[in-house]
Order: sequence, then structure tokens, then C-alpha cells
Amino acid sequence: SLSASSKLIKDPGAYSADTFQILAALVWSRKLSERATLRYGVCGDSRFGSYEIYPSISIDWRPHADLMVELGFPTTRLTYQALPNINLSLRFAPDGNEWHVKNEDMDKQSQLVFEASLIEWAVNWQALTRLTITASVGRAFHNRYDVTLSDDSRVRLSDDSVTRIGAALKWRF
Repeated sequence: SLSASSKLIKDPGAYSADTFQILAALVWSRKLSERATLRYGVCGDSRFGSYEIYPSISIDWRPHADLMVELGFPTTRLTYQALPNINLSLRFAPDGNEWHVKNEDMDKQSQLVFEASLIEWAVNWQALTRLTITASVGRAFHNRYDVTLSDDSRVRLSDDSVTRIGAALKWRF
């Protein structure tokens, strides 16, 4: 994926290897019973801030036809099927990223690293067979930034929790 500041995105000639991230996951599933599945694997992304390769594991438990509990690392989620085409979910997960940034003159560069934890509630509507529309509201907390200052020193900053609102369209081919 392309992970850069808006100034850098406008100038493709200034892209470097630091501008791109390879997002990957290799996950296996093993059915434990009619109601439980074990998922495990390895992921590579920046959800913890800097790019990392890390393990992924979860137990997906369906205590009732309308309820799914995914207890795991790095994401835990509770999903309730409210109507045949609408589900509600509550998710807890890391929410970080890393961006390649340049200054106004494009002569200095740095990596901006953001780390946070997220709790998010979402409504997912299966509008058509291939189209899902999602609305969400969440709270990002434990927000931390690693930034490079103009004198090339690195500092770590913290920020207050923030509320975020989201909308998404997903089309499956």
C-alpha cells in the first residue's frame, strides 16, 4: 500500500521504498466443534505503529446462530446478526500506521509513526449481494506519535483520546 504524506503523494517521482508497505496475512482455520473455530497465522503490517511481522490467533465461537464472539490477538470482535441483512459489531484492536513524510521543500524526509488502541462499534448493511455499507463510531486511545523534528532529533509525543466516525462501501467481485 502507499503510505505517505499528501505532499509526497502528489510527487510520484519522490517515492522511495519507504513510501510503500507490503500488507500480508497468512491464516489457517481449524474447526474445533460445530460452534468453535481456531484461526492462527502470521501477519505483516503497521497496525502496531512501525511495520512488524507478528502472530495472529483467535477462537471464533458461535454460542447462538445470531451471535459470533472472536476472541483473539490482535483483534477481538463481538458480532450480532440483528436482521438477515444487518449486523452490529463491537471491535477492539490496535490502530497504528507509519507514513513516509517530507517537509515543504521536499528536501528532508522522515517516517511518522502512530500507535493507538481502538474500540469501535459498527453497523454493516448487506445492501446487495455484492455491496456492503458500513457506518461506525469509535474511540482511539493511548495515542502516541514518533516524529522527527527539523533538527533531525526524534521525539515521542502522546495525545488525548479521540472519537472517530467512519463510513465504508465494500464491493465484492
